Amino acid sequence: ALPIFLFGGWDGYKRHNALTLFSLLEDRWKSFVTNSDVTPPPVCFHASCGYGRRFFVFGGETAEGLLADMYILDVQSLQWSVAPNTGVPLKRSSHTMTVLQGLYVIVIGGRSAEGVALNDVAIFDIANNHWVLGVKTLGVGPARFGHTAIGISDKAILVYGGCGPKVGAPPAAVAQPNAKEKVSEKDKEAQQQAATLAAIGSYTLHSDAWVLRLSDKVGVVTWERCQMGTSNEPVQLPPRGSSPARSVGSLGDLSAAPTPVPPEATPPQSILNLSSRVPTPTPGLGGAVAGAVSVAASAPVGRCGHTSRSEEH
Repeated sequence: ALPIFLFGGWDGYKRHNALTLFSLLEDRWKSFVTNSDVTPPPVCFHASCGYGRRFFVFGGETAEGLLADMYILDVQSLQWSVAPNTGVPLKRSSHTMTVLQGLYVIVIGGRSAEGVALNDVAIFDIANNHWVLGVKTLGVGPARFGHTAIGISDKAILVYGGCGPKVGAPPAAVAQPNAKEKVSEKDKEAQQQAATLAAIGSYTLHSDAWVLRLSDKVGVVTWERCQMGTSNEPVQLPPRGSSPARSVGSLGDLSAAPTPVPPEATPPQSILNLSSRVPTPTPGLGGAVAGAVSVAASAPVGRCGHTSRSEEH
């Protein structure tokens, strides 16, 4: 069974940059201190994914603003590094990251520093450790943040729900300061907060689904909107955001489970909201001892805006 890495998040008082592992074999949490001069800052509403011996963290919200850095952890040496920033996408939060083919990390959407929902797609080349330049998108994808994205094949990602513009609403305007006007840092922060509130006011939760497909040509992707159900039997799913999902087994596996999933919690097809299966966190858990692995007696401090991923092979 693969380990699950938990990184960062917000506990209601402050952001974290702690790294915690949950061992499915041992059924317990372990806290780590990394042996690295490079460490991501305390961050929340970032995105992460894992492949092989590497754990990727990109973007998110810090005390100083949004990030546009790709941090990469070698899970064996516990060394962090930062990918080159050539071609790095916009700073963002509440986006998603998905590994396809073991070759690419796909970053979808998110929310900009001004609170605007993004609909761009960025591709990180894992083997060559750099961002793919000039990604070409065919079709117009959804401008979303707080959505769900899950790989459904080697070349396709399903995107569901999230927060985005209301139907028929004009694009959110981003206030631009007068270049000739001297603005204090406090006023800049107030202007950004006002722009964010104005942008969020034109958003709503969605319940639609989209598929992003990778072309055989690197750097070319295509958006397709999914039909929910059939024309005779349309399916209306509840609007929702910030709802992580992962593929777990198949419908056949689920039907054979000894304890059935309650009807109100039954997900579409094989997509499950894993948040309901996480043990209740215990606030106040201390950090690990430097230079060693310490075993936590319970789950990490309760938090939101964090990420967790299993190490894929």
